[in-house]
Amino acid sequence: MTVFDASRIAARATAPPDGLRALSADDLLHCRFAISALGEVVEAARAIGVASSQGASTRWLSRERSTLRRLANAYDLRPLVALLPPDGLTPSFLRPIPQRPLATFDTEIEAVRRTPREVVVDEVERVLRGRMIAPAVERALRSDAAASRIAELLSALWVGLILPRWSAIQACLERDILFRSRVVATKGLAVVMHDLGGPALFEVERASSSTEGRGIVFVPSVFFGAKQHRSAARHREPRLVRYRARGSEAIWFSSPTPSPEALASLIGGTRAKILQALREPTATTNLARQLGRSPGNIADHLAVLRTSGLVRGARLGSYVLYSRTALGDALARSVA
Repeated sequence: MTVFDASRIAARATAPPDGLRALSADDLLHCRFAISALGEVVEAARAIGVASSQGASTRWLSRERSTLRRLANAYDLRPLVALLPPDGLTPSFLRPIPQRPLATFDTEIEAVRRTPREVVVDEVERVLRGRMIAPAVERALRSDAAASRIAELLSALWVGLILPRWSAIQACLERDILFRSRVVATKGLAVVMHDLGGPALFEVERASSSTEGRGIVFVPSVFFGAKQHRSAARHREPRLVRYRARGSEAIWFSSPTPSPEALASLIGGTRAKILQALREPTATTNLARQLGRSPGNIADHLAVLRTSGLVRGARLGSYVLYSRTALGDALARSVA
């Protein structure tokens, strides 16, 4: 596992930092973005286990206090929490490489269940080495059914905590990927990696130098903290880069408040909500998911707003990203 400062990439294109020397041209040609539902559950489980957790996700955990109590009464979550120390190793069988742009939870959790026994033993040993944990928890993690037990706990958290908010979480992750894809197309990959790192570091889980050229998978997360630097217990290819998605903080607030009456009376309630939701470029499907309407209905309203000069559309691959024009910004701010 190599941790490097991504902010040095753009400034030192001819002399990359130590962590990038193993990245081949073929790696860079095979960069891609993906969403991991299981990864979000794992990061949420880590947040649950960290009493000093800070950030916007703490607001979500506070709101879900009663659900957490119910889950804790129904399941012993300690084995899962023990595998996810705040700044330590994470077993890579809990982070399978997403094979598709959107990796479904069912597919990923089945991979966890099928983890070979010797892999589980090896990675549990790596994570627990030198740590003091309750004997009952250690027995559970070292048992033959450890993979199935962990998969059961992750499934319980998925159904009880993540699934009810998955539409908002997925929309946030998709917006992040769309934004960064556009930056790659217009400014280059180095700018994206610079932005992902900023003043902090992020992680690259790197395979041995003898297996170069397998690519990099960028996986955004709404739970991953900006100051978290963790490694996986086992190296694998392609390399995996986790980072905090843009706009993560906003999804932990309550659902968008109703638009001001003045704006709603001027352009209609739904169009007012759309205009206020377009704080950053967003696709029609994401708007529909956020506002609880059909994509066709949102598309009709967007057409009216576009004709009125309040929004504009820009095509990015198969998506059209809508954003407010200067007039739309002025109108939204005037009634905020």
